[in-house]
Amino acid sequence: MFKEFHEHSSFLKSLNNIFLVLIPKKSRARDLGDFRPISLLGGLYKLLAKVLANRLKKVVGKVVSTSQNAFVRGRQILDASLIANEVIDS
Repeated sequence: MFKEFHEHSSFLKSLNNIFLVLIPKKSRARDLGDFRPISLLGGLYKLLAKVLANRLKKVVGKVVSTSQNAFVRGRQILDASLIANEVIDS
């Protein structure tokens, strides 16, 4: 599955399937209101997303410019705003 995703740069349509399960709220549930719908996302999709996120974490600091502060681990957008204020004040 991972190899196919890497080669074709797209997900299989089956990974987008969602299974809807009706869980009864009480015993002897009969009406639709007596059930709680729960959607189950495919486990393979979650696994692939987690693997890709972990791989991106390793390289995002090298790929993203040093002037980019938001959304990068170890950098904070507050630092950029403080530097901007210091430049404006001087």
